[in-house]
Amino acid sequence: MRVGEVVKLAYDRNYGFIRADNFRDDIFFHFSTVVGSNPERWFLGQEVEFDLNEVRRLELGELKAEKVQAASRPLSHKLDETQKAGMTPVHHPRAKRRKPLWREKSASGDQAPQTSDDSDGNAKPNEAN
Repeated sequence: MRVGEVVKLAYDRNYGFIRADNFRDDIFFHFSTVVGSNPERWFLGQEVEFDLNEVRRLELGELKAEKVQAASRPLSHKLDETQKAGMTPVHHPRAKRRKPLWREKSASGDQAPQTSDDSDGNAKPNEAN
């Protein structure tokens, strides 16, 4: 099934249009092709899944959806500014200075190259003379 969002609903005439990223034009759908929910409860911008009538698209060049349903899972989630501010990661001040344990010994038992910490706490490999 393809994915798009509802861009126009004509409740009085029982049809609507879907905009999908793959197509230049909007896709027409009739309310009789909707499966699983009442399209009169849909809103503009709602994400939907749909199947196209491929024969009609190839022969006549018409974009008409045959089976339309509300998206079963959220396909995109837009955050407002207050939610974005709370999502920025905050690390412990000494988190960058710790050396990962996996660098000390490899799986075969060989020693990994020794490293030295610079003033920023970043590990740099020692250069051999």
